[in-house]
Amino acid sequence: MRSWVGDLTCPLLGLFGAEDQHPSPEHVAVLETALKAAGKTYEFHSYDGAGHAFMQVDRPSYRPEATVDAWQRIWAWFGQYLLWSGSERSQICART
Repeated sequence: MRSWVGDLTCPLLGLFGAEDQHPSPEHVAVLETALKAAGKTYEFHSYDGAGHAFMQVDRPSYRPEATVDAWQRIWAWFGQYLLWSGSERSQICART
């Protein structure tokens, strides 16, 4: 994991269900430790009572409140770290 963390050039947003096992909270903690050690920009959020695919509306795992919060965080993240260029809407990493 450390090898690809070191190669990461853009900020990373992680939205996780606390009940998920892929990745589990323990896996998320290991990733966070590696990101911190590498001095990377990241933001992680974990949602209690949510498991894998908690944002997928057609699954029993769907959690509306967590999903609304997650989408707000996604749009804020995009607004902070991505630039949209012209009609092709190409993404450019603005800050690392």
